[in-house]
Amino acid sequence: MNLRMLNRTALGVCAACLVAAVALILIMIWSEILTGAIAWKIWATVGVFFAVSLMTMTVTKKFQLREIEARKAGEY
Repeated sequence: MNLRMLNRTALGVCAACLVAAVALILIMIWSEILTGAIAWKIWATVGVFFAVSLMTMTVTKKFQLREIEARKAGEY
């Protein structure tokens, strides 16, 4: 799998989660539609997606650094 593509996808998911979080916060502040357990479940879901995408980006960056170091050393 192409690590650069995976990293870009994870970055896109992080950006989408940030936009969703801002929208959710504004709806929770200004509207009576999302209150209670449903709002917190949505909030937790967005948080989980963001955390997983952030961890994926971190791991792919580590693999990319190892790949670059291996190429410099002539191992790869």
